[in-house]
Amino acid sequence: MEATAAVTQNTKTDLSQLFRHSRDGKIVIRAQHDTIGQIWLVLLALSAIAVLGFATFDYKEIDLAAALQSTFANARIVFFKPALTYDTALGCLYQLLVTFCLGALSTILGAVAALFLSLLCARNLSRPSVVNVTKAYAESIEEMDEGTIEALKASGANFWQIVCQAVWPATVSYMVAWTFMRFEINFTNAVAMGAAAGAGGIGYNLFMAGSFYLDLNEMGYLTYMIVIAVVLLEMLSTRIKAKVK
Repeated sequence: MEATAAVTQNTKTDLSQLFRHSRDGKIVIRAQHDTIGQIWLVLLALSAIAVLGFATFDYKEIDLAAALQSTFANARIVFFKPALTYDTALGCLYQLLVTFCLGALSTILGAVAALFLSLLCARNLSRPSVVNVTKAYAESIEEMDEGTIEALKASGANFWQIVCQAVWPATVSYMVAWTFMRFEINFTNAVAMGAAAGAGGIGYNLFMAGSFYLDLNEMGYLTYMIVIAVVLLEMLSTRIKAKVK
């Protein structure tokens, strides 16, 4: 008994050393690692490198004050004086539609392939014989209640009956959410591909305005069009996901 009491007392002492208490006796929870300190250390190191880089640049005959003034002047033109010079509003809307179509096409093809592959690699439907592609869809299926699947299997349901009667109703909201998130990413990728590879769409017009015509007014107009399209797409995506849930 004395040994047990001693062990209990030592345990209480060790635990009291791990926690800090406030004046009213409550335990003050504090992380026992220095992750935050490491993050701040990395940020300070990067800031120091950036300052050192700017201080040691060979600016040659560049006037920094004039360069900054020109940068702010260009920013004012882009954001406060958007206008079209080489294109029309209708033409820009058509190119925006092309970009939407590129993003939608890549999303639909990827979603269809991902749906079938996820049914094959979900562990609660079959053995994991397929590489871990379509991870998001597969994880949505694996989060299902396995009792439902087992009950259907016990009643003699085949693979596609299980998919249609149990898997699809239970996971459609997750799949729609992931699909629309992928569509938003594909839309921005389509803008970038139009600018970088000349694939067409609003991104190509933005590239031409900024690099070929050097028209900052039109560049600002197209930038606002893309921002508005992304915001509307996000609003539509949120409403559709809310309705599906």
